[in-house]
Order: sequence, then C-alpha cells, then structure tokens
Amino acid sequence: MPALLTLQTSAPLAVFILGLSIYSTTYPAHRLALRWLRLALAFPGIALALAAAYPPLPKDISPGLDIQIFVVANYVFMRILDVCIIGFWDEEGSKQAVPRWRRRKQRADDGDGGGNGDCDEAKFITLPLPSTWQGRLAYTVDSLLSFRGSSLFKDCSWDWAPRAVRDYNPPNRAAYFRSALGNLIIAYVLLDLIDNILVRRQWNLGTPYPVSSLPALPQLFYTLLTPAFAYTGNVLAWEQPMGLILVMILRFPVNSCPPLHLYNPLEATSLAELWGYKWHTLWRRTFDRMSLPALWAMDRLGGDRPFSARTIKFVRASVIFALSALLHVGVTFSVTPKSAATRGIANIAWVLVFFLAQPFGLLFENTVVHPNTETLPKRWKGILRRSFVWVWMVWLGRLNANWFALLDGFGKRRLDFSPVDMIMRTLGYQSSFKS
Repeated sequence: MPALLTLQTSAPLAVFILGLSIYSTTYPAHRLALRWLRLALAFPGIALALAAAYPPLPKDISPGLDIQIFVVANYVFMRILDVCIIGFWDEEGSKQAVPRWRRRKQRADDGDGGGNGDCDEAKFITLPLPSTWQGRLAYTVDSLLSFRGSSLFKDCSWDWAPRAVRDYNPPNRAAYFRSALGNLIIAYVLLDLIDNILVRRQWNLGTPYPVSSLPALPQLFYTLLTPAFAYTGNVLAWEQPMGLILVMILRFPVNSCPPLHLYNPLEATSLAELWGYKWHTLWRRTFDRMSLPALWAMDRLGGDRPFSARTIKFVRASVIFALSALLHVGVTFSVTPKSAATRGIANIAWVLVFFLAQPFGLLFENTVVHPNTETLPKRWKGILRRSFVWVWMVWLGRLNANWFALLDGFGKRRLDFSPVDMIMRTLGYQSSFKS
C-alpha cells in the first residue's frame, strides 16, 4: 500500500467502495455483471480497510489508533467480504445476500415514537428493493450505518435484525432521552469506579499470568471486573453518545438507535442465550455471513450423507468464535502500544483460548447440561443452567483478564474527568492519574 494512503485517505476510500458495492445490489436486472464488478472491487477495498485498521508504523511507536476507528475499519473489511466475495457465490436472489427493509404496519398516534413495541410478526411488512436513485442512495447509506439491523427511518429495520432490535420502539422522544441519559450516567459512574480500582493496583506485567496468578478471591474479583469494564466502556463509546446525537439533536426516529445491550447479560440461562442475545450483537450479521463458506463446504463433503444438525451448528459456532478471536488479536497489534503487543505469545494465547473454547462449552451445554436438567422443576432448572454459565465464563474469563492486563488495559485511565478520583483525594488518597 503506498505511503500516501494514510488513515485519513484509506478509510474513506474503503467506505466508498463498500457503499458502491451495496448500491449495485439494488439492480437485480444486471445481477451477473454486477457480481463480477463487486468481486473486482473487493480486493482494493479489503486492502484499504486493512490499511486503516493496521497502519504500518514502527514497532516502538504506539499507533494511536482509536478503538472506534479500528472497529469500524474491521467492520468495513468484513462487510466487503460479505457483499463482494461471499455474495458472489451466494444463492441467486438470496435474501441474505440482498437484505430488505421491514416496516412496522401500525404506528403511534403521537407521531414522535414508533408504536408500543409489540413484537407480533403480523405487524411488519417486507419492502421491495428501491427502484429510484434516491431510494437506492438511502438504502446504501442506511445499510452502511447499520451495525445491528436498526434503521435510520421511522418504523423500519432490516430483515436480518435480531428480534430485540426489530421490536425496540420507545413510545416517544422524551422516554428515549430519559432512558439514554440515565444509562449514560450510570455507565460513566460505574466505569469511573472500575477504572479507579484497576489503576490503583500495581500489576506485574512481567508474568504471563497477571490475573490468574492472584489468590482465589482477588482473582475472582478482577475477573468479574473485566467484562463489567468492557460492558460500561461499550455503552460510553458506542451506545448512548451516538444515540443522543442522532435522536435528540439530528431528530432521527427513536427506533433508530437501540441500546447496545438490550438484555441483561447476568440473566442468561445458557451460553447460547448469552452470546446470541444478551451480549452486544455488533458483529452478528458479518460473522454469520462469513461462516457460510464452512456450511457450503460441509454440504459438498456430506453428499448423500449430510452432516447432523448438531455437527453443522458446532462447526458454524467454531468459525464465528474463531473470527471473534482474530478480531481481538487484531486489537493487540493495532490499538495497543507496541511494547504491550510484544510481551510474549501469552498475550495472544489467552484471548485465543477464551474464544476458541466457547464452541466446546456450547456443545457440553447442549449434550450434558440441558438434557440432564430438562425434567427438573423450573426453578432448579434455571439455577443449575445459570450456574453452569457463571462457572464456565468465570473460569475462562480469568484468561481474558490476563490478556487485557497484559495489554496494559488495567494500567491507564480511560476517563479524563473522574468524580471518584476527586472523592478519593478528598479522603487523603493519592490520585489515580499518573503524572
């Protein structure tokens, strides 16, 4: 990649190629020719997206690449794979290859909201592809900006959206503002508190086990803080600021910006529920689409004796979690300082083990835990299944906490303004901000 293609040029060019590719999918009359055009556009688009995500800088210099830019660049990379390459071999006229808008039939009378949130399928209608250049442009922009299936248009969502995203429909703008602002304040206070706890500890980064080598109780404590840290950070970085700007300032519909976490992860009664619905779904469609080649290969290999549904499900889950592992490994080499990224193979091994082990947890859950708890009373069934989720995630979460600590993720402040730090200094404690 030429040196002149800096972050400021490669990222917009990659987005432009993705937008042009999406725009071309709205012309079904020239499907074959446009499929070849998208395939040709894929290679420069992928190169540009990767150049934005992983800028070629000297090893002793921190890239200074913000996590949001890294995530967006990787999202563009995977969307180009989806639209241009996987879409090339997708079935003719596949709904997955060319998504459609879905519109709610019944709307609220006040004109400010989008209905009462009823999830009845009969209240949605699938819209045809747009046929005017204005409609195609709107389709392209909306598709580009939709990470989770929500739409910038009133009462609309994409046909691949998870049900929770599709059914998200606050009654009015005031209700959205109260909810979003409340979540924003709570997330800020919690992140500030966790930030202070993590930064005030002296972490031994000379060992590959900075968290899992601690005594049992501190190990459990810091293991639980790691997903809480990620959860609140996601809310502050993605969910509420963007939603408040789009809905309250730019006056987009209230259904256009659903919360990142629509359900409480702590209430998950299975690993499938946790990863499929309770945690954020930012990468759901891209990972699902990128797992399709594995299914096509299994279909060919199976021939007259197709693989069982359980095997297919396990393979697809393995591919999806492998992609997630690679994405987190990318964080190691792009977002973090190079000094942290070169602390040893353990820096990568922990996150790989954490994600690559998840399909085996799902398999054990489906073949052992669920069959042996199915006949129990509802209360005990829920307790045992939820206990398995907690034990599994905490046990493996220690490894993920090791990875995060080795990235120096626990050793630096995330927030410039800290009410908790001000209170601690008033009580006589040293400031958590390093000079």
